[in-house]
Amino acid sequence: MFYTEETYEEIFDNYDIDYFVDASDTIMYKVHLMKECLDRGIKVISSMGAANKTDPTRFTISDISKTHTDPMAKIIRQKLKKLGIRKGIPVVFSDESPIVIREDVKDIVGDKNAINRKGQMPPSSKCLCAKCCWINLCKLCGE
Repeated sequence: MFYTEETYEEIFDNYDIDYFVDASDTIMYKVHLMKECLDRGIKVISSMGAANKTDPTRFTISDISKTHTDPMAKIIRQKLKKLGIRKGIPVVFSDESPIVIREDVKDIVGDKNAINRKGQMPPSSKCLCAKCCWINLCKLCGE
């Protein structure tokens, strides 16, 4: 089931959630999910932008307030700030500046985020999300 403003109540009401891993590309749903998790006391980690990056070693886990260089994280910080949230949400982000795609390449591939949208970068960031979740779940279980 996809998380949306229409499905979130069903998700939270019907599942016993210990930890939410957000891998959505839709900013409005990411922000909604982060706020809901904070309000409900559910741990969450969110993956920020991975498109047009080339170095998987540059991904790191940090608080949303400490992100930089990531255009998606910047937009999310601004939207969270309007909701009174400035920190307290762990995210995976890259400190690598996104590659700017030349116009002639955009015309050929038809996608401004062509590099690594479906390559190794999104899965690399999601692996860090899973690592963070696993470590925290083990702590919850006393291991």
